[in-house]
Amino acid sequence: MRHAPGPAFLYATVLATLVGALAACDDGGSDAPAPTAPALVETAPSAAPAGQPLDGLTVNVTAADVAVDVSVVRGGGVIDGARQLALRSGPDGTLSVPWVLGPAPVDNRLRIALPDSPELDPLEITVRGTLDAPLRAEPFADVHGFLTEEGYTDALESTEDLAFGDDGLFLGAPGGLLHVAVDGTVSRRHVDEGIARLWGFAFDDAGYIWGVDIEGDRLVRIAPDGSYESRLDMVDGEPLAGPNYVGVDHEGRVYLTDPCRGEIIRLDPATGDVRVHTFDLLTEGGPNGVAVSPDGSQMYVATENTGLLCSHADVPIQEELAGVYVIDLDDFGHHTPLAEGIGLFGDGLAFDAEGNLYVVVDRVMNFQLETSAIVVFPAGESEGVDFLVADDRQIFANVAFGTGAYGETTLYIALLAVPGFSDPDSRGLERFDVGIPGLPLLPPME
Repeated sequence: MRHAPGPAFLYATVLATLVGALAACDDGGSDAPAPTAPALVETAPSAAPAGQPLDGLTVNVTAADVAVDVSVVRGGGVIDGARQLALRSGPDGTLSVPWVLGPAPVDNRLRIALPDSPELDPLEITVRGTLDAPLRAEPFADVHGFLTEEGYTDALESTEDLAFGDDGLFLGAPGGLLHVAVDGTVSRRHVDEGIARLWGFAFDDAGYIWGVDIEGDRLVRIAPDGSYESRLDMVDGEPLAGPNYVGVDHEGRVYLTDPCRGEIIRLDPATGDVRVHTFDLLTEGGPNGVAVSPDGSQMYVATENTGLLCSHADVPIQEELAGVYVIDLDDFGHHTPLAEGIGLFGDGLAFDAEGNLYVVVDRVMNFQLETSAIVVFPAGESEGVDFLVADDRQIFANVAFGTGAYGETTLYIALLAVPGFSDPDSRGLERFDVGIPGLPLLPPME
């Protein structure tokens, strides 16, 4: 396994020149005028290598020996290993700021303020991080070994989804559900008999798990004690064809994707109301992963080609139909494309707290896996950039940001084993420290 290079914490120089000299006091002791606001005198580079010290930035601050507060406000970077730093300009008015950009190809922002002149607006500098090549995540916990010892050795007995609950990290796996501790210890989370394989799942704000029993083609709700009840197995008089992913929105409504039916099914547990949102399998693919937008008003959906997975003879099996679409949750009636034709299969999604979207995308060439990647869509943009890629013969499935001791800036990745496309040991977990906190899945309602 190749590891993602850590950031090189070297110093970059921010040249500070004089823009507002403090007038000398006259013999009568008159007050000196206030310094002028900081201003950018040489345009900062619009883009620079992610994870590296920034070079080529020139700003104006004020005179010598002036207190300056510098803070990273976006992008996951650091200044001298921290997010904030208190500095003073030198005798010649220059100032060295050790700003290292975050590792993700997203916007980084630095704020420079004069604490002794609060009336002056801070200067903010934004630089887009770039990558010459995607990075690699690192393995976390020996899930494959744990499942092998339990006797799960078949290539179809794969992990798939992951989620964080009050008790830590959980992973869908053959036999039900696994718990992975902060130190990587793997154990079983008790689920009553009857669920042989848990696929997509999500926690609600009461601690219940809403999940897909893949072998039963049904949506179940699992209580904290491991007991469960079946909540949905048919829609409009027809059985579910291939339920996959589960999400919960800010109002507690549950979303179940069925790529083979081309549908997202919304269940309101409080009322029992069921609504269906449909995709065109021939042009858009079937819906797979879902993620609620930072403000809770929209749902982002990754789609996948269903020709091979669902035996849809009318869908060309190598057509790159994967895309990302946006649904307004107020009416749940239509969707708009964010990006189309990005790969063969789209899978899990996650937002960070800055609105950047991380999407699992798989690409296939000549019926062989070409890349399994996590593509980042910088906040508000429709062009994605490959950020992390899996090793050869390894497939990413789903993503979630850590909580608490797991690290709120760490992105966890569930692996998927698919016979013919990946090696049998492509199951388990990897992780990567993005430097940006993840978006809370269920923020408090106002």
